[in-house]
Amino acid sequence: MVQTSLGEKVKSVPSHAYLGWQNQVVDRETAGSKQVIGQHQVQKPESSLSKLGLPLFKKTEETPESTSLGAQPEDYVPGVAPSDRTALNTKEFVFYSYFQRIRSRLDHAWVPILKERLLAYYRSGRQLATDMDHTTRVLVILNRRGEIVRVQMVSESGVNDLDEAAVDAFNHAGPFPNPPQGMVDVNNEIKIPWDFILKT
Repeated sequence: MVQTSLGEKVKSVPSHAYLGWQNQVVDRETAGSKQVIGQHQVQKPESSLSKLGLPLFKKTEETPESTSLGAQPEDYVPGVAPSDRTALNTKEFVFYSYFQRIRSRLDHAWVPILKERLLAYYRSGRQLATDMDHTTRVLVILNRRGEIVRVQMVSESGVNDLDEAAVDAFNHAGPFPNPPQGMVDVNNEIKIPWDFILKT
């Protein structure tokens, strides 16, 4: 799922289009490359909802203590040319607005948690391995009212502080009220997998 500049609205889109709020095509696909704390990982439409994700941290030339951690994360689009804006071919995703609400609340909860954990991590004398992705994958279970029932760890990043920050961010961001009824399964639950990726 991706936030992108508007393109030409169309009825059919290329098979490689990303999930977005409308069917659209652009002249040239690009991904915004601002120096911010994080980026959202986006997926192709053939991916299941379990592949939706949220990366955490983009490396800057500043030290962790001096880095501004107040910016909102951007989309992370692997394999797309960096630019000053994100412009992508997209396919309409029926639950886009609900996921955007989750994403917005999660961003606001996650930024201060990430700042606190990373500053403590570096101040303790520890260092993160560079030039790699630290991925924390969680499965969030909501009830039909959008209240968090539990946040399960699916796979760990290798850094306990980052894994705890991912779980805490969801618990602080919820609940996510008024979910679309089409997302509720036979057990009256909504399952939302989410990837947190720390890029160092």
